[in-house]
Amino acid sequence: MGSMITRVKGSLAVSSVSDHQVPVLAQAITAFLLDRRIAGATDATIYTYRLQLNAFLNWCGSAGIDVTDLSTDHLRLYLAARQQSSQSALFEAARRLKTFFHWCAQEGICSDIALVIRRPKLQEKVVESLSIAQVRAMLALCRGDSFVNRRDEALVRLLIDSGVRISEALALGTKDVDLENQRVFVRHGKGQKQRIVPAGLRTVKAILRYLQARDRLTPSNDLLFLVDSGQPMTRRHAHQQLNRIAKRAGIEEPVGPHRFRHTCALWFLRRGGDALSLQKLLGHNSLEMTKRYVVMTESDVSAAHAKFAPGDLV
Repeated sequence: MGSMITRVKGSLAVSSVSDHQVPVLAQAITAFLLDRRIAGATDATIYTYRLQLNAFLNWCGSAGIDVTDLSTDHLRLYLAARQQSSQSALFEAARRLKTFFHWCAQEGICSDIALVIRRPKLQEKVVESLSIAQVRAMLALCRGDSFVNRRDEALVRLLIDSGVRISEALALGTKDVDLENQRVFVRHGKGQKQRIVPAGLRTVKAILRYLQARDRLTPSNDLLFLVDSGQPMTRRHAHQQLNRIAKRAGIEEPVGPHRFRHTCALWFLRRGGDALSLQKLLGHNSLEMTKRYVVMTESDVSAAHAKFAPGDLV
């Protein structure tokens, strides 16, 4: 870096000061995160950026690298260290750092040392879909009139029926659920995009039953999904609760919220749904993302043909 950031009357300015190099990088990170927030990035996105950039900041400090000497080669060394953890760790680090240093170059803070860094390919993990029997077993464990039972049934049915992300589900307000018209208004989708998601009759009935139990808590906010203390349900709590129900239902492998979204997509296509409608349902930015599920259902046909096709009988 040939130039650095310093504070001038409460604002950021470019300077040639060579002291306290790592704190200067920290100032750049703080300014970048503020810029992302102003641009409308979600809390989850800000958290991910902060996590990745602070890890890089700590690496610079432990390696004793001066900010003024930071180069593309240093960035390669850091990414190589991240690759030792996992390919996904490398992918996420490269992705966030490329965005950060592109922003730094635009702001005149430094040159874009990540410009020539190629974004690594991320090997997609095969996510097994849940079976109808498994979901029914989980729902059977949610039967009952307690607040927790009604909430869990409503959450499971919403996730499997609409394919909403867990962050979208937990951001729903009570006014976002249109029970009469059987739909849910997702106001806080990925990239702050909004969409209307239809809901089946059984899902609507489960949400209505849950709302009746929820009202008895006299909650202090309008968020739909709460814990029994009346506080908002967190992603961690939701993940733990779904896993707990899955284990009780005899499902050995972990069952996170994304598995319900994955299952919803595959079930939708297997029952004759089209890719374009699925794209709108899931809130995908492009049809390319949705086509991954189409490929998976095509492999279902191949597997079924190999097992049941009559051609090999003669």
